[in-house]
Amino acid sequence: MPLPERLVIASRQSRLALWQAEHVRARLGELYPGLRVEILGLTTRGGAEGVGAATTRTVVYSAALILVLDAYWAVTLLRTG
Repeated sequence: MPLPERLVIASRQSRLALWQAEHVRARLGELYPGLRVEILGLTTRGGAEGVGAATTRTVVYSAALILVLDAYWAVTLLRTG
């Protein structure tokens, strides 16, 4: 399975969350120079309901990313060893 050309990191827009996302983006850039990593800033509206929807959206994005990276590493490691 080839490495994707583009990866999107979903992040809250607080200073701390954006710093963390930038840190992850920098590390991924060092490990995979050809990978284009983007940060998707998320904001919430509508009180608790908006927070719940944003949280669900972030969990879905994260779960999809974990599945993609897990498959990539499984294929990569099976080929090498």
